[in-house]
Amino acid sequence: MRRAFTMIELLVAIAVLVALILVTAQVFQNASALTRAGQAAGDVVQEAVAIERQVRDDLARLSPDGVLGIHSVEVPNNYNRERWDGTGVRPGLINPALAPEAPVRCDQLVFFVEGFERSLGFGSNLGYSALPGMAPKTIGQAGMIRYGHALQFPELGRYEARPGMVAQGQPTLTAQDVDLNALRDGEGLLRTLMPFHQPNVDSPYGGVLPTAWTTYTLGNTGGAANLYNQTSAPSISGGQPEARRWLFTRTAVALGDDDTGAPNAASKRVYQNETLSQETLLPFDPREASGSQAGFSPKAPVIDYGRADVSAMSLADLRGAMLMSRNAGGGVARRPWIAGVDDPDGTHYVYDDGVPGDGDQRALLKTLFAHARAEREPPGNARFDQMLTNPVLGSAVSNFIVEWTWDEEVGGASGVRWPRLVDADVRWHGHRLDATQVPQALDGLIDPPAGVADSPSDGIEPSLDALWFGLPSRTDGNGTAEQWDRRVVTFGQFGVSAPGLAVGEPIYEGDEYELTAPATAAASLIWVDPNDEDPTDIDNLNAIDEIDTEGAFGSVPRVREYWALFGPNAASPLLNIDIDNNGVLDRDPSFTPWPTALRFTMTVHDPATTLEGGRVVQFVVPLPRRMGD
Repeated sequence: MRRAFTMIELLVAIAVLVALILVTAQVFQNASALTRAGQAAGDVVQEAVAIERQVRDDLARLSPDGVLGIHSVEVPNNYNRERWDGTGVRPGLINPALAPEAPVRCDQLVFFVEGFERSLGFGSNLGYSALPGMAPKTIGQAGMIRYGHALQFPELGRYEARPGMVAQGQPTLTAQDVDLNALRDGEGLLRTLMPFHQPNVDSPYGGVLPTAWTTYTLGNTGGAANLYNQTSAPSISGGQPEARRWLFTRTAVALGDDDTGAPNAASKRVYQNETLSQETLLPFDPREASGSQAGFSPKAPVIDYGRADVSAMSLADLRGAMLMSRNAGGGVARRPWIAGVDDPDGTHYVYDDGVPGDGDQRALLKTLFAHARAEREPPGNARFDQMLTNPVLGSAVSNFIVEWTWDEEVGGASGVRWPRLVDADVRWHGHRLDATQVPQALDGLIDPPAGVADSPSDGIEPSLDALWFGLPSRTDGNGTAEQWDRRVVTFGQFGVSAPGLAVGEPIYEGDEYELTAPATAAASLIWVDPNDEDPTDIDNLNAIDEIDTEGAFGSVPRVREYWALFGPNAASPLLNIDIDNNGVLDRDPSFTPWPTALRFTMTVHDPATTLEGGRVVQFVVPLPRRMGD
């Protein structure tokens, strides 16, 4: 007689089978997770390599006639949460993978490159070409390159005809853009819109965003004069994604000027009859000055809208705007690097209607910085929408840090002469000079002697071999203390790091200049205001970088900003004037030789955030030397 399975045996068999299935499923799940992680890691590495290659290629083309600037912004991860205005859903952390007090960085780098820079604007659909739809891509004579995070506005509409908007009897094609001109600081120069923006966060880095309909169609709208006309449009929330979804962009702007018209002429809006262009790179453009007015009429910033990548401003135009100024009386003179410092009569830094203001070279250089719009997917099929994906270089970069350094001897200058020294107790390298002796050279940057601490509390020696300049680290949640554990300091901090006033010479003391051997920072790289009551003050000592930690809002962690700006002057440490009539030529604060190298640090993620914390990537890029560096 054949014996059947008992119920217990069946249950045991089923249990064993379920266990095997669960074990097998777990194995497959783990294997799949490992595969996904491996693929994500490969994607991250591939993207990081592509970013590094592009950065190196661009920096190898640095124009010796250009300028270079770094803008660093550090925001606490819980900034939006702490600044919530009480409406809607309380914002989360900027980066959910980090601790609430962790710093998040969104730095920017701006510089200019030599050689031809191609527009990626897909030619023209404006009806100007002899072969409609076949317009060539235009090429500029040089280019401006900006690296940094993008602003994403997927809620904005696509480029199309808008109901009720008609010009010359025909529908007007428009695109909806965030009104960036309305989002400037109190001086009307710098943008306040950041990649961590949320609509229900108190200003200055939050709130609902105003928008405008911008006309981008020629031919049926009355010609170039009607390009970029704007009318009011509905506001949007403008909320930005969490940091692991931030787009990393390379904005390349071709520089070209193909006619002799005025800088603000309508013809500057169409380059070579083929491609839309922006009249100027500057919201403050002194080239528009007439009489005693230095023009300040903000243009539609179509480059930052992501709708154009050509500017009708050559590199020579930019240098001219930065180096020359029209004063309140209509005269032309040298534009100072720092307002009120190296301006002989206090009038050559105007920016609006001839009224002196913050219109020095540094101010102009800062206006080149902006987080431009870019999108993962274009909102429409029109070329003006497709362009929004052009700048994207990294699909998910949550942290971007730029730091810089100088080698020894930077700032040294041979053959530099002071006039004959009369009626002054002057010493050079410890030796008193009489009225017939003249120093012949300025010493460059040197390493401080061994055993010299860069801070009384940490005992770290500030060796140039391992020290980088930039925004220092932060030790607590409100930014009241800084640490140098990453060996990153401002150049101003480095200049006063050694015992005493370690800035080289000449040092102003009362009515005399005391010339002694330099300790760390080259005299040509540190400016000392003889009228300042505290000549050791870091802000007073430094004309190259600056740090702003005044953004505290009560108990809320502050946003910290840092600037390192390198202007057109790389070769002239002294002005050819002696304003104080003390027998010593005044030093030129605009003497800003390029950094020797830049260091980039970024956290790269895969789009699916399989690698929750991403991967930190760091690389160093040496810079070519300019004449005089």
